Formats: sequence, structure tokens, C-alpha cells
Amino acid sequence: MTLTPEQREDRRKHIGASDVPALFGKSPYKTAWDVWASKVHGIDSEVGDAAALGDALEPWLVERFEERVGLVCERHVMVVHAGGVLAVNLDGCIRDGESVVRIVECKTHGLASMARRSDEWGEPGTDQVPHDVMLQVQTQLEVCDCPEASVEVLMGGRGHMTYTVKRSRRLGSAIVKKAEWFWNKYVATGVPPEDSAPTNAALAKRLPVYEGLALPIPDEMAGRYFALKHMKSLVDKAVESSQAEVLAFLNGAERGMTTWGDIELRKVDVKGYEVPSRTDIRVHSPRKANAEAFEALIGTTKLPALVAGVEVQDDDGTGED
Repeated sequence: MTLTPEQREDRRKHIGASDVPALFGKSPYKTAWDVWASKVHGIDSEVGDAAALGDALEPWLVERFEERVGLVCERHVMVVHAGGVLAVNLDGCIRDGESVVRIVECKTHGLASMARRSDEWGEPGTDQVPHDVMLQVQTQLEVCDCPEASVEVLMGGRGHMTYTVKRSRRLGSAIVKKAEWFWNKYVATGVPPEDSAPTNAALAKRLPVYEGLALPIPDEMAGRYFALKHMKSLVDKAVESSQAEVLAFLNGAERGMTTWGDIELRKVDVKGYEVPSRTDIRVHSPRKANAEAFEALIGTTKLPALVAGVEVQDDDGTGED
């Protein structure tokens, strides 16, 4: 569901159902660090096309549920757990008085991108849903003290499907324990989880900078960063050198044929503002290589020998970085 700024601010006060899978290391979309950054600093990832499409189709999925059961759902309901740490925002629910007797959770999959996780969804009518969805729904059931939930899914290539998830008190208890532990140890103290990292560096770059504060970085962490950065510079230079070798071999030919697809040279007019305009050559590599042929090459000693044979020169020609 699309949240207002006020609702987003309210979410910072609790661990939500969509946060819980990350605390267990089962979320494909966020990490425990991401959850911490969201609660402590209000740093969240941008909403992508898939999430936006899911929000747009949520009302349609709720309507399909209403048509099937012959009841009208209460929509966009927020419920806070008795312990105060967990809170859930329900896409829809059926109430009996004050009690929530059935939860409706809406999901879309493989509509804005390839359905890479479609095999994690089992037969409709069962509770065979992905681990992260199970944790999310069990959080909702625990917070609402509800016996079961309907998961309404619209999936590319499979259409509309419904799954039924019954409450597991054992799993619900574990979720409450994990959420309260995470909140007290990391959110309340403002100290990030030491065993988790951001999904991407862009999130970490949005953290506040405290002038004058210096912290010792573990040698293993710093060494890994410097080593990978050095390796990337070597690889970038090697790629540039290898591309120059290919261009020199083609000697102006428009196309080069390889086992993995054709390499094309295309003339592109580059407009200049502070420098004169020019015609440049762009190299277009094949989008999809022949996997079997490439794996055959990797399985021999040829590929390591080819890569090892590329000399990397710095600007000063010393070969040192």
C-alpha cells in the first residue's frame, strides 16, 4: 500500500511485518541493517516499479477476495502488538466485532520484471509460500491474534492465485522475541547490527556525518575494501586494454564474430559544448553469450591463461597501482 508521510513516520516507531523477514535473514529485498537505518535515521530504499505496480493492483486483489467469500473487507488497518514493538499494516481484513478473524495480504510477482522466484510458490490453496512471505504473514497473524490469512497473488504466467496460511503460535512467539531483541539492542541504542550490511552503498551514504568522530575499522573489513578496490582498478584497465586489442584486430570492420555472439562497432555522433563535436565508435558486446560454450572455456585452462596474459599498465607505465 502507498503510505503517507505521516504513516511512514509512524512506521519508524515499530518493527513492521515486512521488516521481520530481514531480521531472520530471509528477505530478498532488505537486510537487518536496512531495517535499522529506516527506524533510526528514516533512510529507506526508493520504491521501484514492481512495488508501485503492487500498490496499484492491491485493490483489485482485495476485490477478488471479497467476491469469493461474499464479504466486504476493512482496508488499510494498522494494528499494534501488545508489546509495543511490532505493528502491522493490513491490506485488508474481516472483523467480528473488534476481533480480526481473517487477514488478506496481497502480492504481485513477475509483472514488472522476470518472475525469478516463481518456483517458491507452491500449489494454490496450500500454505506453500516463500519464506519471507510466511514470516510476514505470521507476524500479522500474531499481532492481530488472528487464526488465518488469505494471500492473494497475481503472478506473471500463472495469473491470480490464493494461498491459505494458518497461525503458528510457535513461529509467532519467535517473531515477537526476535523483534523485541532487535529493537532493544540496535534501534533503541542507535548502534547498527554488526553482522549485517546495507543492500547497497547508496543507503549508507545517506547516514549523517558527525564531524570530529573517528572509529577504528577492523583490519579484515578495511583490507577487503582496499583489496577489492585495487582489483577493480586492475580489471578496468585490463578490460580497456583487451577492448583496444579487439578494435585493432577488427581494423575498421563493422562486425566481429565470436563463439558467444557478434561484437558490433557503431558510429555515434557526440555533441560537444566546450569541445568540438566528433564521431565516436561504440563497442556493443552480445547481450547474451552462449552459456555452454563459455562454460566449456571456463572449464579448461584457457580462460585463466588468457586473463593472466593481459598486461596491466598504469599511466606511468610502471605496472604498479
